[in-house]
Amino acid sequence: MKEMMARFVIQKDSEEILLWRNDADSRNNFLESSEVSREEHESWLTKKLSSKLAKLIILEKGKDKIGIVRYEKEGDYSLVSINLNPKFRGKGYGSKLLLLSEEVLDFSNKKIIFKAHILKNNKPSISIFEKAGYELESDSRKLLVYKKIVR
Repeated sequence: MKEMMARFVIQKDSEEILLWRNDADSRNNFLESSEVSREEHESWLTKKLSSKLAKLIILEKGKDKIGIVRYEKEGDYSLVSINLNPKFRGKGYGSKLLLLSEEVLDFSNKKIIFKAHILKNNKPSISIFEKAGYELESDSRKLLVYKKIVR
């Protein structure tokens, strides 16, 4: 079996990430569900790759790219979002992607709080985050907030 590896995203990953982002199932599960143009995506990716507050991590298995996790520092926590390559959805990779991506981050022996905002009807993401150790923090009409504390 090919080993999985998490690494930081580079500009060369842009095309695949855009394809995954604009996939109809992905868009249905995002807070912002409109299709993104190549120019918007390139601008977004360049900004995130140069930001000290954002970390983008991709999971690979052999030559296949499985999915991406974005960590974005917001005050005392990091907002976490995930998007899988459509070819690898429903195959158990989501929680592995989250857990392996955490191994790439530098915690420097600090307590880290992760939060994920998930649409209530997004059952696959709810399952993925729960399997990765996230717990429900709050529940609003449309949105669930999941939280995980790592030391």
